[in-house]
Amino acid sequence: DAPTCAPQWLTDGWGACSSQCGAGTQTRAVWCAAGEASECKGEMLPGVQVCRSTAGCEWQTADWSECSSSCGAGRRQRE
Repeated sequence: DAPTCAPQWLTDGWGACSSQCGAGTQTRAVWCAAGEASECKGEMLPGVQVCRSTAGCEWQTADWSECSSSCGAGRRQRE
């Protein structure tokens, strides 16, 4: 007879990040293969994790500054 193993924690894949631009969270389902959490071996796996997305980020710029020179080459900048 093979020894019986304690039931393990099972998970679904991570969901989408809750933020389209910046820090957010991702969630996933976590459950015990035996049905009862008390029967599973070890600590329950995490169901939430921090994520960072840049998919929805957009650049924002200010207007150009005045030229640094009134004659010849100069410099303009913006934030």
